[in-house]
Amino acid sequence: MAVYQIANARGWPRRAEAEAEIAASLAPRDLGSRIALVEVAMAGYRFAEARKLLAELQALYPDDLAVQRLAIELDAKQRWVLEIEAQPSNSSGGGQNANGQAMQVQGRLYTPPISDNLRFFVLGDYANANPPEGFVQRMRAGIGAEWRMPGLIATAFPTQSWGTLNRVGGGATIDWAVTDEIRLAFGAEAFTFDTPLRALLYGITASEYAVKATYRWHESRSIAASFAYLPFTDGNQRLTGGVSYKERLINLPGFDLTGLADAYTSSNTILNAPYYNPARDLSLTAGLLAEHVLWRRYEKSLVQALMVDAGLYAEQGYANNWLGTLSYEHRWRFDPMTEFRYGVLLTRRVYDGSVENTLGIILGLRQRI
Repeated sequence: MAVYQIANARGWPRRAEAEAEIAASLAPRDLGSRIALVEVAMAGYRFAEARKLLAELQALYPDDLAVQRLAIELDAKQRWVLEIEAQPSNSSGGGQNANGQAMQVQGRLYTPPISDNLRFFVLGDYANANPPEGFVQRMRAGIGAEWRMPGLIATAFPTQSWGTLNRVGGGATIDWAVTDEIRLAFGAEAFTFDTPLRALLYGITASEYAVKATYRWHESRSIAASFAYLPFTDGNQRLTGGVSYKERLINLPGFDLTGLADAYTSSNTILNAPYYNPARDLSLTAGLLAEHVLWRRYEKSLVQALMVDAGLYAEQGYANNWLGTLSYEHRWRFDPMTEFRYGVLLTRRVYDGSVENTLGIILGLRQRI
């Protein structure tokens, strides 16, 4: 059981499942090994199997706290799930690429699992900004389906956008855990939500085709590389690529300190487009993320998180400058049903040589209904 617990904590689901099955074969009546079988069934989206195994445990150990907590967790995983993120902000500077007062809200509502592996969802997004040309906004709604199985999650969703520009869109994603350490992600989206808002004022949209590869040694260290191709309707073709590295430097009860390093580059084929599109640019940043548990009681907790990073920004045709990010947030967890976070975000960015400073508010909710 000790090896199972280590593998589970380190985020190695395949190894955790193998160790749970070994433990159950050696001690089939042991409560800990039987709980592990329920946990791996839930992790593999085998909810019918998990319910059957849990019912046997509840009949034998109705007053056991671990069994009771397991029942609550299984119930939570079979509920409706509402996810909402909102970020109002206000920027100063930025020249022709200034956003001014802006808002972005994204939300999804998932159904309970259907036949274990299938979920449907509805999505709703909203974004606005105040560039020099005037107010621009985008509202988007869609429906979709998500298929989940061990090592693979796939989604597909059509969308309709309206506001400054009305267009039909849609997308599909695949997230594949090749091994416990290697993960590949693919995505394609017509009229991507990452289309610059300023472009909408000129009737311009973009699609996106993206791929990401992640190698995760364990919960304390990972590296990821990403690439994306965005063809714009004005003929511009944007290529982006990035590498990010994370390593936990301090891991103490109630406190973690993680080192962050990121590199990002992009190129565009059309100059002087009516939205920010550097011919070539490069950013190199490094930072730290500190997470401190202020309070915990069973499944309830409050964590404060402070993140700071800074680095170089270089754009072809302009002098090098520096950029940075500072954020502080509280993360509440009220049992497995409710997770809520809020915080403040300060950023310094550079667009065509003009510095833009932004103050933003971070709000997030994950509610099981």
